Amino acid sequence: MTLPPLGRLESVDLRKIWTSEASDFAPWLARPENIAELANTLDMDLEVEAGSGKSGGPILRRHPVQGHQHQPVGAYRESA
Repeated sequence: MTLPPLGRLESVDLRKIWTSEASDFAPWLARPENIAELANTLDMDLEVEAGSGKSGGPILRRHPVQGHQHQPVGAYRESA
């Protein structure tokens, strides 16, 4: 069996790429192709709600599992 070639992970200073979470990172993440990639990677059903964050930026929401309330993704992280 021949294994496919694998790439290497590279450490990147994300603050140099996205200097502001509200004006750089959030709009980038809110693009449909980036949300789709994140949802696929996390194996979650995600959606973006525009203009709802504290800074007026987008909010990322996870679709609820049957019987659970719809909550922002950060709420799951904070309660863990």
